[in-house]
Amino acid sequence: MNKKWSLLIIVMVMMFVIKGFSSTTMIDSSATWIWNPYSLNSKGDEYIAFMQEQGVKKVFVQVDVEVPNETYRIFFEKAQAANIAVYALDGGRNWGEDSRPATIFMQWIEQFQQEAPLLTGIHIDVEPYLLEKWNTDRQQVLKNYFDVLGALGRFTTEQNLSFEVDMPFWFDTIQYDNAYGKGLVSEWVIDLADQVTLMAYRNQAEGGNGIIELVETELAYAQEKGKKAAIGVETLQSDEGTNISFYGMTKHVLKRETDKVMKAYTQNPAFDGIAVHYLDSWMNMK
Repeated sequence: MNKKWSLLIIVMVMMFVIKGFSSTTMIDSSATWIWNPYSLNSKGDEYIAFMQEQGVKKVFVQVDVEVPNETYRIFFEKAQAANIAVYALDGGRNWGEDSRPATIFMQWIEQFQQEAPLLTGIHIDVEPYLLEKWNTDRQQVLKNYFDVLGALGRFTTEQNLSFEVDMPFWFDTIQYDNAYGKGLVSEWVIDLADQVTLMAYRNQAEGGNGIIELVETELAYAQEKGKKAAIGVETLQSDEGTNISFYGMTKHVLKRETDKVMKAYTQNPAFDGIAVHYLDSWMNMK
């Protein structure tokens, strides 16, 4: 065999290996969270490179009013240049009983967009079930939660921004009965938001307690209502059980299981891909 053919075979083998490696790690149509905006200056370029490598289409970046707007602007511009849509992220359990943090968040968004209209939308992660009152005065907590989400929804309409909300997969088992009427919390949130991200924190796709089955009801309802829903998976270490997070597993395992989810819902027009929580812990996976 002459040198020309030997070189061609080597190149083809290398291309196959590279393609095979990429296919085991890249998650198509994915999104992710950045919870530490103080890291944007030191790790921003690394974040962008990893997200491009992994096929991330959307990034949710937490807003902290103490972080200079210039830090956000620089990172957001780099993300946009990499075809990654940017969403302002915030929320907390106390948002289920105190509207002031949401008001501050909206004020920041409005002012930032006037200076640099780089945001595609806002992404809200409020977990009212972490409040003590969830077990003693749940309907009041839910009313407060709905009040805050309603205000944020109206705000995004005024600002021409997309409105996204995180919610646990089990909200389809929680009833509300308050000033907003009666029904399932999951349906109320899906009706309000442009898109939800279902926190289906399990590390296996199939089975009775797997990701695919846990989100079935919400995906069907989102499809019926013409809304969008992403499916969130966890990579951060969890003390809630060994089946919750992909922490300690490899990117190959994460890819394998999320591929099963993608296959299960690819025909559902409501399905908007996989959201990996969160960027730093995802990057640390082998």
